[in-house]
Amino acid sequence: MTSQQEENLSDMIAAVETITVVTDPAPGHIEVGARLAMMWRAFAAKLMPRITTLATEAKQFEPERSASGKIIRYKITDQQSYDRAADLLTSIKGERLDVNRLKAIPNKFHKLKTENLEQWNAFNDPLEESEALLKRELNAFEYRIEQQEAADRAAAEARAREENQRKADKLAAEAKKAGATHAEVAEIKESAAFMPVPAPPARVERAAGQSTSDNWKGDVQDFQKLVCYIVTGNADYKIKHPEFLGLLEPKKLAADGGHPAINQQVKATKDKTNIPGIKVTNDKTRRASSF
Repeated sequence: MTSQQEENLSDMIAAVETITVVTDPAPGHIEVGARLAMMWRAFAAKLMPRITTLATEAKQFEPERSASGKIIRYKITDQQSYDRAADLLTSIKGERLDVNRLKAIPNKFHKLKTENLEQWNAFNDPLEESEALLKRELNAFEYRIEQQEAADRAAAEARAREENQRKADKLAAEAKKAGATHAEVAEIKESAAFMPVPAPPARVERAAGQSTSDNWKGDVQDFQKLVCYIVTGNADYKIKHPEFLGLLEPKKLAADGGHPAINQQVKATKDKTNIPGIKVTNDKTRRASSF
């Protein structure tokens, strides 16, 4: 926010602070209200284009989907696009802080409440939607990168162990020639397990000022298998009267595929969860600071 915008906003909020909300506003209140409305509209006229630009830029990171809704092409694919999306998310968070400051106005001046709330929603909705989009796509990109980095680590560790063993075997052979005992030679060979294994470099430098936290969830994909596993220990057990399963299924479970007890169990066991009929996901939450 520029210094002039800061001054305008401060004037608007200061005007609100001086007003006592009453059922029948006095002429002085009406005059201040008219001035406040005029200042609001002027501020809105300057703020809305920035919000529209940010929302338009954020929309560019929406992945392409097929007619069935399946993702066919991601838009965050490399360091450059990742950095751009992360910077855009930071800008949007900063803009939302400014918008949230404006919310003090409708909360304090009842004559403008309806108009101001509608304007506030016009500011906030595209920013909120853009923030959710960018968080989702950044998390999806980081997940794909994490899978690749895990494969990189596994391959690098395998190569390093092979090289370490080769070095240890060479040292053991030299020690044997020098007259080392059988136990000493064996100890040198075993030392390969304690040699350092360098980690490969990260494929993408993570965005500064942004972090993620795990949010493990368990979605019921096959309620019949879940019931069979709980009752008999055998997920493939044949139920005699599957038509009555609906009597056991909680309404919340049927409505959104979630259940507090299941989620609690999944949060405890994370990716080690092995419950028939349950699909485990880690829907990470993302935090981003503003400028």
